[in-house]
Amino acid sequence: MSYVRWGENSYAYIYPSRQGIVCAGCLLDGDEEEAGEFITTSRAEMIEHVEQHRKAGHKVPVKVDERLRREIAEFGDNPLEDDE
Repeated sequence: MSYVRWGENSYAYIYPSRQGIVCAGCLLDGDEEEAGEFITTSRAEMIEHVEQHRKAGHKVPVKVDERLRREIAEFGDNPLEDDE
């Protein structure tokens, strides 16, 4: 299940995948012609990435940070290790 999807209150689409946590269509990692994609295997790094979005003026709900912090407390930082 995604952390957040594009919408009126969010300028980001962030979801877990087999590669880690993805910020798809990332406005920070793209250029003028095409949005990029940010992938990390660190929940803490994704929290930092979300903060960069906010500093750039992009809306991202606080629930994203809250869920990532809960997951760090429950499972650890690396989402690829959740099922081990």
